[in-house]
Amino acid sequence: MKTRIMTKRNILWVAMAFGLCACTKDSEPEFKNECGEIAFSAHVSQTRVTNNAWDGNELVGIKNGETVKTYKVAADGAMTTEEEPYQWEGTKYELSAWTPLTNEPIDLTDQSTDRKFFDCDLLASNKTVTSKNVSFTFTHQMTRMGWELQHALGYTPEEINAAKVYFMGYGSVLYTNGVVTPQGNPDMQIVTRSLNENTLRKGEAMMVPGEMWGKALIKVEIGEDVFTYTPNREAPTDAEKNTGLLKPNTIQRYYLSVSKKGMVVDMIEVGSSIGEWSNEDADKGLIETEME
Repeated sequence: MKTRIMTKRNILWVAMAFGLCACTKDSEPEFKNECGEIAFSAHVSQTRVTNNAWDGNELVGIKNGETVKTYKVAADGAMTTEEEPYQWEGTKYELSAWTPLTNEPIDLTDQSTDRKFFDCDLLASNKTVTSKNVSFTFTHQMTRMGWELQHALGYTPEEINAAKVYFMGYGSVLYTNGVVTPQGNPDMQIVTRSLNENTLRKGEAMMVPGEMWGKALIKVEIGEDVFTYTPNREAPTDAEKNTGLLKPNTIQRYYLSVSKKGMVVDMIEVGSSIGEWSNEDADKGLIETEME
């Protein structure tokens, strides 16, 4: 398991009460806020289940040096703790924050419901404290992977409706101090969240970032046929679009066309900025592919 270890020079012993605050009028000129308990707030791009915001009551770990405190984030982003809160005492220092806060492995193999899908949305943020008000902006540590079955030539409507599409990758991760550590090998079958609309067949899953060149990434079961897509770094189209590279905080959409001859796969990277992670924007960039 990977952990982040800070040197003694970087460890700030946080004051445990207002009376220990060392902030004075002679503090560094850019730090003019009075010292005291830090008021934290949390912001995240739109992936949450309730109203595209925090569900409320999520637990967030906040780490300073070797000290970790547990904070709870409300639906409006305000954060509170039942522990002795972190303090601002006039000297800047670094904090890291992450959620979900758990020591147990996080299962990625079943993301078939909204709740199971969003439970795999691992978020982290780093912040330099320079006042009593600290606003964390969390980014996504996983790759948000989508698939769409655009064409299925030679198959009946019943076979198309019954088709199953899976991603292949790591089946679980440990998430310690905001660091994703995959478990096992990237060969597990991942059941995706369904996004089917009318005749469209599509789904998505949170995947561990990293290289999947030469490894099975997508599996399609349709009719009596099974197709597997393995990104090939030597294939010009795969190399040009980096289909085998899964990037953190990024939406990647894979478009599938199958026939009795095989499967053709194309990919679009929708974006990696905060606003582009929303459900609405995630569906942009639909393409049409041609069967060979």
